[in-house]
Amino acid sequence: MSWPFYCGVRSRCYPAATGGCPPSCSGRKATSLTGRQLDYLITKLDASPIYVNPEPLASYTSTWDEEVERATKAAQEAGKTEKILIVTTYKPGQQLVNLKEKAKQENTSEDALAKRITDGLATISRQVLASDELSFAGCFTSGGDVTASMCALGRANGIALQDEVLPLAAFGTFVAGYFDGLPVVTKGGLVGDETSIYDCVQYLLAHVSKCQLQK
Repeated sequence: MSWPFYCGVRSRCYPAATGGCPPSCSGRKATSLTGRQLDYLITKLDASPIYVNPEPLASYTSTWDEEVERATKAAQEAGKTEKILIVTTYKPGQQLVNLKEKAKQENTSEDALAKRITDGLATISRQVLASDELSFAGCFTSGGDVTASMCALGRANGIALQDEVLPLAAFGTFVAGYFDGLPVVTKGGLVGDETSIYDCVQYLLAHVSKCQLQK
């Protein structure tokens, strides 16, 4: 599976909003493509990501709430200084969560635990987006599961698509919910080459700059 991804772009164009980069992982084989894309983005932006531990998120126990709370506080603090806020479970060299074993321990399915990871990352992103102390102008998601969780937990009806950024990557805005009108670029997790996430974020930054000039 791919590493779903989400990040936020700071600006004064929109009220409090932020983003994270939440890759999910499982005991299944993960592709290295999105990992390379994230490494390229982080290097090009000289960013300092907030790393979320996927192990406690892959659970129905109190560890899920504890990790969400810890990561949310860390992201809110980082959002005060980072122009591009990245929150991610992807960390070079990190082992994948053994969902098969954890599913047996918690008497549930691997798919259910994988969704707990994406829901946890989407919850972190939603809470940071709703912070009164931060102001962001857009976000980027990679991977359909993260995008779906963001829409569900943000109570959005969907995304109104406006433009194609690159094949299978589109620009639009959230419709209804907490982030109504917030610009978003969304990309399939297995789409593009090493520079694709960076290119998508640059597209979003260009949109933000145009927005600011029109204010």
